[in-house]
Amino acid sequence: MMTIIAAARPSRSAGQGWRLAAIGLFLGLPLLLAVVAGLNLAAASDASESADRAEATARTIVRQVERARTGPENASDLSSIYLASPNVSLARAELQAMTAKLVETAGAHLIETQSVEATEQTAAGRISVQLTLDISNPGLLDLLYAIETSVPLLTVPDLNARAEADPESKADGSGLLRVTMTVQGAWKALAP
Repeated sequence: MMTIIAAARPSRSAGQGWRLAAIGLFLGLPLLLAVVAGLNLAAASDASESADRAEATARTIVRQVERARTGPENASDLSSIYLASPNVSLARAELQAMTAKLVETAGAHLIETQSVEATEQTAAGRISVQLTLDISNPGLLDLLYAIETSVPLLTVPDLNARAEADPESKADGSGLLRVTMTVQGAWKALAP
């Protein structure tokens, strides 16, 4: 009968393995949980900083909107968005002068400018000028930004660009573009 009890008893090495596993679990699990908690705290800190930056940006935008709404140049006065000229011819000349100045500021070479003849849009208060110019790609972006953000309000309803076949053009795409664009402005006749 003694031999049966000895055979049913686990060996000492198997019990030792369970003890080592239990010790590893009790020491390793808290260490693993501490690392995960540290990573979660770092992620929460980054999210908090990002939220603070977004909140600061939103406050700045709200202040700017309030300032624009209550400032001396009140937004209810819309007369500055129009080309203010007594007649269509002078409004076209003003639009040509404005676009020529914007083209020069962008570093472009103005080839041609021409007034678009009277159409139904002119009767509706829109004046158009067609420009042909040579300009670099970054210069074109600057020019479009300057036109679209100018006062009086100008828009670009039509733009065609093609790369110039210039042997001196660089392979990195910084060569000149031949651009033909139409620039429109809103016109309102001045009161006599």
